[in-house]
Amino acid sequence: MDAIHSTREKILQIAGERDKTLHALSTVADTKNIQAALVALPTSLPEKGLGPTEAIDVVLRDVIPGLAPGHAGPRMSAETDQLDESISAVIESRALEFVLDLFHLPREKFPARVLTSGGTASNVLGLALARDYAVRKALGSPTYSVAEDGFGGATVKVYSDRPHASLIKASGIVGLGKSNVVDIGRKSGASGVVGIDLEELEKYLKEAAPGSGIGAVVSLSFGEISTGDFTPNVREIRKLCSQYDVWLHIDAAFGAYARLVPDITGSISDGLELADSIASDGHKWLNVPYDCGIFFSRSIEHQSSVFGPSLSKAPPAYLARATGPWDEALTPEMKAAKAIPDAMNMTIENSRRFRALPLYTALLDQGREGYADLVRRNILFTRQIAAWMASPEGKGYYEVLNLRQSWVDSSAPPTTPLNMLLFRASAGNPVQAYCEPGGSATLVRALNETRKIQVTPGLGAVRIAVSNWCTGLQTVNENGMEKGDMDIVAETLLAVVEHPPTWISQL
Repeated sequence: MDAIHSTREKILQIAGERDKTLHALSTVADTKNIQAALVALPTSLPEKGLGPTEAIDVVLRDVIPGLAPGHAGPRMSAETDQLDESISAVIESRALEFVLDLFHLPREKFPARVLTSGGTASNVLGLALARDYAVRKALGSPTYSVAEDGFGGATVKVYSDRPHASLIKASGIVGLGKSNVVDIGRKSGASGVVGIDLEELEKYLKEAAPGSGIGAVVSLSFGEISTGDFTPNVREIRKLCSQYDVWLHIDAAFGAYARLVPDITGSISDGLELADSIASDGHKWLNVPYDCGIFFSRSIEHQSSVFGPSLSKAPPAYLARATGPWDEALTPEMKAAKAIPDAMNMTIENSRRFRALPLYTALLDQGREGYADLVRRNILFTRQIAAWMASPEGKGYYEVLNLRQSWVDSSAPPTTPLNMLLFRASAGNPVQAYCEPGGSATLVRALNETRKIQVTPGLGAVRIAVSNWCTGLQTVNENGMEKGDMDIVAETLLAVVEHPPTWISQL
């Protein structure tokens, strides 16, 4: 913790000094600094993190000189991310390469990469690409563009299993229609694991034949928001999508991180690499500041055709990228950087904040090992709560609803698949208000009013999602006793039953 505090003080000092000199700084970086920064940047995610102090020092030494020093200064009358002015686009590209490394995803499979405002925006991108892909097939025209000419009379359905609300919202935003998201997930026996019914899916994909006017998209859930469940039959679904030429999108806001810890999640996240596009985010398990969404797709050309400039209307002159004979004198590093697609043509916004810098710094700080440790601690903390509820210490007050067979050891007791815990008051809970219909909402209110833990509603139950970097690392002193996070969670879960709030008696 001392390193974190000293790093914070250092950042504040640098910010204060910059305020004093901003009026005198040059508007953009000079070529020497840009070249030096490009050479200094690491090309792969470090296995072992540098730690916060060294990561900040590396960024200050190797990155900051290559950025536009006077970006917020009094004589900066334009936004900039062009290579001859700043390496900001390179930092975003490199950070996303590191994320692919972190997820054990091949960089060459996902050349189109961009940061967004969150999982919702990433799902918007995924469904916009899937929409154009589906409509081209539905109209029998491989060059047709919905982004340019509208739907052309086609209708597109999105087939999914327990889609997140953001996917449904994204369907509305891109014009597919919220009601055209069709949940065809099916439960598999007592385990509760959900997968798409393959026979039903194939029936729908056959209907979306070339030239039929009907399009199809498949979207899967990796780490469903309430239970942490994964679509288990991804490979079979991929085969159908390939057979019928259908875009496969995977919403993996939480689930992508299971790939960091196969020792406790097994092969639960297998198949993510088979997607045509992936939505995730960094402001959950990467613990970078809000907002930070992550998006990958397999085609730069397709993505830029949807989000790039119109084919029939010239882009604004002030957004044009300068080119000329000076490009021939570029170093190999600068030429590689120039080849990075312009993010303005790859995502929703034209103007974006520099989300990549905190993400890049955090990845250097933690490395693969640091983030694997964070994810592992969070998942095991969730499982510790579940085990406590089933133990004599939990007194039978609660029932866990998302226990699943272990993906690592089939002979092990059922446990929670990821970092989500879904539970409700058990039949043996003495507070009737928690047990009756709608009682989970009462329990949510009672728990949150303690100000000791914060939970959310989930599928007629109570949901806990653990993703904070410091969960389980610190203790607090209460009446001379050192208590850890698990101690406080357990005490709170007992307290709302044994000493329920007074307002419950008035219900």
